Amino acid sequence: MEEIYTFAVVPKTKQQIFFLVKRRRVKEKLDELKQIIARKIRVNDHNCFYEIS
Repeated sequence: MEEIYTFAVVPKTKQQIFFLVKRRRVKEKLDELKQIIARKIRVNDHNCFYEIS
């Protein structure tokens, strides 16, 4: 893992936990967006179904 430099002195483990939590939150938001988009596409276009990966 590369070195992470911050202005505030924060223990490494705390930083890593923060980044992991942040990444997980972003992933959850993306999953929510994908579901919303998939729903809208299904509503708008009954003839075709697009697989969103």
